[in-house]
Amino acid sequence: MTKRIWVLTLCLLLTFSGLTACGKSGEPEAESTLDNIFTTPTTEAASAPTAATTVPPVSSGEITIGNLSHGIGGEKLTDETGTYRLYEGGEIHLPYNISAPGLQKYGVGILLFVDGHPQPYKTTFRDTYAYMHTFDLDFKGNAADELIFTPVVGKAGDMLEIYTLNINYPDYFPGETDFGFAHTNGSVAAGTRLLYEETPGTAVSPEEGTQASFFTKESIDLTSSEIYGWSAEKLQSEVEWNFTLKGQEYGTLEIGSLEEVEACFEIFGNPLMDFGLVVYWNNEPVWMDGSPMTEIHTENGKKTVVNLRISTKSLEADGALYAVLVPRNYRTSEAGASCFIQPTATFYISRN
Repeated sequence: MTKRIWVLTLCLLLTFSGLTACGKSGEPEAESTLDNIFTTPTTEAASAPTAATTVPPVSSGEITIGNLSHGIGGEKLTDETGTYRLYEGGEIHLPYNISAPGLQKYGVGILLFVDGHPQPYKTTFRDTYAYMHTFDLDFKGNAADELIFTPVVGKAGDMLEIYTLNINYPDYFPGETDFGFAHTNGSVAAGTRLLYEETPGTAVSPEEGTQASFFTKESIDLTSSEIYGWSAEKLQSEVEWNFTLKGQEYGTLEIGSLEEVEACFEIFGNPLMDFGLVVYWNNEPVWMDGSPMTEIHTENGKKTVVNLRISTKSLEADGALYAVLVPRNYRTSEAGASCFIQPTATFYISRN
């Protein structure tokens, strides 16, 4: 699934629910401020969060889910740009609210990012740091907890962005039950900013997981066919990306006797943006060149191409693979909606 198809799908979902997260041109509605883009439910109204963190009721096979929402609660501060939270040193505790009626049996996973980096965290009820925790829902489909962590990046004086992304039914694999909104296919993002009053100490991180056996990143000149129909203005404000697995854009990949799985990510457009690209295998980052993310900077007239391979020997069982593109310097005055955090489609890898 290309990025344009993904954004269009999300806009349609929000439109049918009567929400206004996407404007007529696919850009944020109303004023172009971080307060409109980074939205979180309040602690008093956790069941009624803003449009950017909500998807309408959907039914897929055996599972029907109601309005799904999630976001950071608690005290928020405001400046001329929008809302933010304070980091005062040590471990920060961010109240978190989830509402996902219909997923009580399967749970909802939450991915956390700080400045484009995958951020390990623990919760009130799970005292082990992990890149994703699956939250148990009560009989109404709600969960209230805390995200507890020491930021992996940042120093005193920084104002960095935080994003969260839901992963529905994190253990899902096709054939177990019929559900088309699992993993990133049911994801929406929430975000805010974090003002650092102190420099973090050493963050606790899980052990390195799946390793890319091959990794390259390069800038290649764009061809005229690749930017056909793009205006100069659009090239300065939007981005276009594509993520493929062995040439496929989505679906199930049967690897059989293959020794490696090949993935490719390509992006071009807005030259003012910086991103973190994180590839996940079974909801844990794939380590690329010694890091759980790779930095992406778009350039005028060029596309950035990331190629990686994963040895099938490191994939002990069937599983899910996807990627998340996370902005590191979201510029509301120069960037369109395509520069917001975006997950790719989820690929399901089978050994059969």
